[in-house]
Amino acid sequence: MEPGKSNCSSCTGLIRLCSGLDFFPVDAEVRRLLVERLHCLAKDHQHARAMIDRWLETRTAAPKVADLVSLASETRTAQALPAGCASCGGEYWVVGPNGATRCNCARGSALRQLEQRAARESQKAAPWRRVVVSDGPRPAMR
Repeated sequence: MEPGKSNCSSCTGLIRLCSGLDFFPVDAEVRRLLVERLHCLAKDHQHARAMIDRWLETRTAAPKVADLVSLASETRTAQALPAGCASCGGEYWVVGPNGATRCNCARGSALRQLEQRAARESQKAAPWRRVVVSDGPRPAMR
């Protein structure tokens, strides 16, 4: 879409969806910059919606301008996902008895790969967020 449009109501609403995330900018000028960059980087409003939906599914902190750049290329790839099968119907998640999971079709496999790539990139960006999973009991606190 065209650059320099910081008053797009669709993109403003999409950035507002991120307001519940950690570190959402308080400064109106920074929020306006996020709207402008989202509007400029997305090829259309559907792509902008896909960008923000992807961010909300995978992150807990509000996006920064640099995040929107990588998110735009990531979701352009995601929009070229294979078609869904009869089980998933092209949805991102299949809800079953064990909760929501990815389908086993080509689309589900591609979504899992995108998810793993995003997790690796997130780990590179914030290495202090490592989660240690232990099968044993926790030691007693003294």
